[in-house]
Amino acid sequence: MFTAILGFSLQDVIGNIASGLALQTDTSIDIGDWIKVNDVTGRVVEIRWRYTAIETRNWETVLLPNIVLLRSQVTVLGRRNGAPRYLRRWVYFNVDWRHQPSDVIDVVQNAVRNAGLERVAADPKANCVLMEMGDSYGKYAVRYWLTDIAVDDPTDSEVRTVIFFALSRADMKLAIPAQSVFVTEESSDRSAIKTEKQLERRRKLLKALELFSSLSDAERDSMAVQLKYAPFARGEVMTRQGSEAHWLYIIEDGVASVRVTDGVHQKEVNRLGTCSYFGEMSLLTGEPRSATVVAETDVECFRLDKVAFQRVLEARPALAKEVAAVLAKRKMELLQVKEGLDAETARRRREDSEHDFFRKIRSFFALKD
Repeated sequence: MFTAILGFSLQDVIGNIASGLALQTDTSIDIGDWIKVNDVTGRVVEIRWRYTAIETRNWETVLLPNIVLLRSQVTVLGRRNGAPRYLRRWVYFNVDWRHQPSDVIDVVQNAVRNAGLERVAADPKANCVLMEMGDSYGKYAVRYWLTDIAVDDPTDSEVRTVIFFALSRADMKLAIPAQSVFVTEESSDRSAIKTEKQLERRRKLLKALELFSSLSDAERDSMAVQLKYAPFARGEVMTRQGSEAHWLYIIEDGVASVRVTDGVHQKEVNRLGTCSYFGEMSLLTGEPRSATVVAETDVECFRLDKVAFQRVLEARPALAKEVAAVLAKRKMELLQVKEGLDAETARRRREDSEHDFFRKIRSFFALKD
């Protein structure tokens, strides 16, 4: 143990180190501590009479003469009386002024807090702040507490990924410096081609879903225009059990884990992949989410909001009965496997369920007779 205390002579301190005596004070440096001395940062692995050895994150071992430690400012990282050994990190990003700072802060802060990142402390909570006001953008920072000081840059990278996906879901773009000059001319033809390709991508996704199998091409096109791109980073919670969110997610690429909890234990009950969807009950009936869905990989998906689906329903109210039939069919298929229902019982319960779904859909969307 190495100690630098005012009032002790250099000979006294070195004598204590040499003899292996520990000076019991709050300013001691222990093996295993992460310290910063001038431009060197690393973990203390050995304390000798002449030097202290620290290992850096670059797999280097630096031998710091103890006389240097005595004469320099030594920062012990992550140490605070009565608190875990956490280190606060700052991750910066810029968003232009088309978006209100309060909106940016809410979107990013909620995403980072709910992402469940392995080395990001849940308490104290991560927060997002506006740091500077530039000519064309605001400079923001996510401040979080790192629980493993050895893994700083990789965790910063995970936080940046969450920020990127959260901003993408909210249709907020990272700022481009106002001085940048673009030499590619975006003609109307080029823009139209890009838009058409995006719509075709969405049409195909909707066409593959049984839930919307009864839609006409025109109805599907109308809905495709309303889909919002909503990507998630690996590990993010896409929706949480018990929450109220009136929209449906459609997965284009990636894998998501469906989990349910009894209040104590969480259990995975399903995995979703390409052309899967979830949240249909919340979209169509307003019921709270029945499960938590977590992105197992980066997930490319689209979100369909209640307002978008309501437009289609109002144009053709009979669609409510067709969608109710699909929901009832899916529900009975699961119950038949789970409860071993005979065909006649399944048929009767399916009819009852279809009627119940139809009633809820009409009530939730306030459809007229």
